[in-house]
Amino acid sequence: RVRDFYEDGGYWVLDFKIKGGKQNQIAIHTELQIALRRYLDTAGHGNDPKAYIILRVRNPDPHRALTNTQAWKTFHKYAKKAGLPKGVTPHTARATFITQALEQKCPIEAVQRSVGHAHISTTQMYDKRAMHHRESASFVVRY
Repeated sequence: RVRDFYEDGGYWVLDFKIKGGKQNQIAIHTELQIALRRYLDTAGHGNDPKAYIILRVRNPDPHRALTNTQAWKTFHKYAKKAGLPKGVTPHTARATFITQALEQKCPIEAVQRSVGHAHISTTQMYDKRAMHHRESASFVVRY
């Protein structure tokens, strides 16, 4: 909801529910924050804290949430427009986020918190980074 998108300590964050009904909070990139603010201004419901952030295309009632089916269809529509492979799903996008964050040297604990995994071993299962020999632990140990 709109109330779940706010500034906290100089960062824009989103509060949202994840698998199992747990609450999660993530600081969002400046580009996403700008895009969300523009969308809310254009759509006209940015001042209604009870409104859902993303509106339905048909019957855009700000107090009716998108269904899972509508969210999936919207995701696939834009994935296709972006030229992504046919099998891309929200879950594969999540896995890609995890891998890319780890490739950019984000600590795995921060990635775990961002995606709401209760156990770090779950985050490790998504780690698809290729092993680079130059990063071998044997190079940092002094003999």
